[in-house]
Formats: sequence, structure tokens, C-alpha cells
Amino acid sequence: MGTGNVPAGGESMNGELISNYEKNLVLIGEIQELPIDIRQGKNILITMLGEKPASTVVMTSDFYSRRGYMKSDFVDNVPLHIPLDFLPEELIEQVTGTLHKAGLPFQVYKPNNAMCRILLGTDNQNLDALMSANVSGDHKRIGIALGYPESAVTSLEEDYAKRFNAALVKEYVPENIPESILYLDFVPKHENCVIMPEHIAYGEKHASIVKVIDRIFGTNFHNHYVQIRKKDIFSKSLD
Repeated sequence: MGTGNVPAGGESMNGELISNYEKNLVLIGEIQELPIDIRQGKNILITMLGEKPASTVVMTSDFYSRRGYMKSDFVDNVPLHIPLDFLPEELIEQVTGTLHKAGLPFQVYKPNNAMCRILLGTDNQNLDALMSANVSGDHKRIGIALGYPESAVTSLEEDYAKRFNAALVKEYVPENIPESILYLDFVPKHENCVIMPEHIAYGEKHASIVKVIDRIFGTNFHNHYVQIRKKDIFSKSLD
């Protein structure tokens, strides 16, 4: 479903989306409801449309326990109040099942029973590039494989991400934070968390694509996404 750059009216993407209207409508609904971080759901959608070469989905038992999932939701004969301490296969299969339907190649890594990482690409070449970058451990290679601007180097360190969150909270309130910032899925690794013009352009492009999808299908992905991202940032809860 590659489309190149999406024009202002989204005309080139419109044709491809409409040509498989029913299938895409179901997929969009499934992606929005996946039990994963909303940014990762957005990235699956953008990758499905060929506008992002590859994406990563990270699933952890801690993520779900903090959202109220209990062990009794997946295991019989355990007390109701015990938090989830493992990553259920049902949740992983819900994500991989949607990726299968979308025709996206992917690779699942499960280093232990509490964590899973799913790498996916628009095609096998882009998936291989992301897999190779992950093996290297080079954050810049990983960021480029994920389609980030070259100036944006991803940081997977939670303390750095929290400092970036704190910088956003200091500068903005929920009513005036730009959509382009809400659509960033990387942490700009610059002094004082400076957001550069190419970062804004990246976020604006993703926001524009999601709005085109909502306009075609009558969905509410954009508003749903913005609401959750504002809650994540301004409640200072970071996954």
C-alpha cells in the first residue's frame, strides 16, 4: 500500500484506501482497539500505508498491570487482586493476528515471559534493516530504520524520556500543545530536548495521514489518539 508523500488533499492515498475499503475499515478498527500503546498502534497504521518503513511494538506485563489487568483475567483459580506478572499469549496473538491481516511481515522476540518485542516492516527488506539495526544496538541505525529524521536519535532510557515529558509539561498546557508534537514517537536527543523543524514535519505528516483516514472512513482515530497522548503527557504517566 505504498503511497509516497501524501499531498495536501491526500488524493493518492485516498484511491488506494478506497480500493480496499471494507478490508481497510476493519483493519483500522482493529488497530485502534489493539491492547498496546496508542503511539505503537498509530505506527502500525502508518506502516501499513507505506508511509513508515518499519515499526516496533513493545509489550510488557508491567504495562498491562498498570492498566488494571489482573492475573485472574487469564488464569483460572487465582485470587482476583493479584496483578498480572506475565505477558499472556492471547495479547501477543491479538497483535500478530492484525499484522497478518494487514499483510505486514514481522518478527517476534520474547526474551522472557514478561516481555515481547515485535518488529514489523512494509516489506521484508525494511524488516531486515530494522532487525539488523536492533542486533547492532546502535540507536541511530535503529531510528533511521524506523524512518525517523536523521537528527532524531531514539533514546530507550526511561529517565531521558521522562525529562522530555517534563519539558513538554513545562512549556505547554493540554489546550495548546501542537498536534505535531503529540504525533512524535521518538525522543529528540538534543540538549534541553530541542524539537527541530524536521521533527515537527514528521509529526505533522503523521497527523495529516490519520486525518485523511478518518475523513475517508468516518473513524475517530485522530481524536482518540490526541486524547490519550495528552493524558499520558500531562498525567506524567510514561510507558
